[in-house]
Amino acid sequence: MTVRGVKYLNDWVGKNVRPLPTRGDVLIRALAQKLRDDASATGFTIADLEIEGSQVEQYIRETITQVAQPES
Repeated sequence: MTVRGVKYLNDWVGKNVRPLPTRGDVLIRALAQKLRDDASATGFTIADLEIEGSQVEQYIRETITQVAQPES
């Protein structure tokens, strides 16, 4: 992933992913779609960010867990 891509994802996560007690599917799907939409509006594709299209929801799940437990 490019430096620009890493910065984009770090910034996006900081603005959009909060340490939430729930990892409900509705929230995951909504955040995954928001990532796709926001990345596209900025000129990135999910492939540019080195996330497989089918893995965006898994990426969001893992990110929520990491944000909630930063020591992990």
